[in-house]
Amino acid sequence: MTSGPYRYVRNPIYLGAFTFIIALAFVAANWLLLLPALALITIIYAQIGKEELMLIDRFGIEYREYMKRTPRFIPKPKHEHQTQRKKPSRT
Repeated sequence: MTSGPYRYVRNPIYLGAFTFIIALAFVAANWLLLLPALALITIIYAQIGKEELMLIDRFGIEYREYMKRTPRFIPKPKHEHQTQRKKPSRT
């Protein structure tokens, strides 16, 4: 699936989880929560690498192409998405 949020990032659910975990640590105004939050993010990040290897095994070159054009977490600026689309030829 490469539509919806997966069009912009390969791991939108994890991105949301990371954002939530960090925001929760800041909203709680307790720096002691930030350390476990970062540890949890590190563990999840390692899991993502394993999941992507499984996806490469399952979908092969198609997933590798998806990886080339879609960032893992940080969406590309809008103008980069527009330039990636094929422009109609004017002949």
